[in-house]
Amino acid sequence: MLGESSTKQLIGAVIVAAAAGFLVYFGSLYVVDHWITPRDTNDPLVKQRGLKLEQAPALAK
Repeated sequence: MLGESSTKQLIGAVIVAAAAGFLVYFGSLYVVDHWITPRDTNDPLVKQRGLKLEQAPALAK
């Protein structure tokens, strides 16, 4: 019985750690994509996304 309980705890800990990892990974992608935006409209990333200044006020200088 004791081994069963620790196995469940281990599985739960792995699930929680995986969920936290996903949150950190996708959260960092969101921050880089939305907060650390390129401010130069000649930036290749801006051209690739096809953004205009009206669509992305954060790109305006």
